[in-house]
Amino acid sequence: MKKLNFLLLIIFIILTSCSNKNSIKNYKFNITFEVPSVFGSTSYKEGEIENITAVNDSLAFCDAYRKYCLAKKVYGEYADKYNSSFPSDVVNTPVSFKLINESGVDIANTVDFIDKSTVEIEIEKEIQKLPNSLK
Repeated sequence: MKKLNFLLLIIFIILTSCSNKNSIKNYKFNITFEVPSVFGSTSYKEGEIENITAVNDSLAFCDAYRKYCLAKKVYGEYADKYNSSFPSDVVNTPVSFKLINESGVDIANTVDFIDKSTVEIEIEKEIQKLPNSLK
């Protein structure tokens, strides 16, 4: 039943966005990483900026959230394999992401749509089902 609701939501988003066929929007996406130092302090650094194109903010958010969850999964796999003993300058912890719209506004925390939390959970489940990238 939940999968049906999720699929219906995705179809609804796609259909409502089709009314603006020529209005593909461009977004900038990047992940913020926590970088621990050898002295015990923590700093943050921005990852590489990626381009995302979508017809609306909701679909752009879903794409960005999927990429963020994938980065967290890969980090977790490295941490599990190397027992958190790898140098912090090799792999850093993904802690948040930014999704910048064409106006230069970060919408990652402000975009809202019907059943957003349900969609986030489904994306997380989808990413966790992916095979381990280190095997």
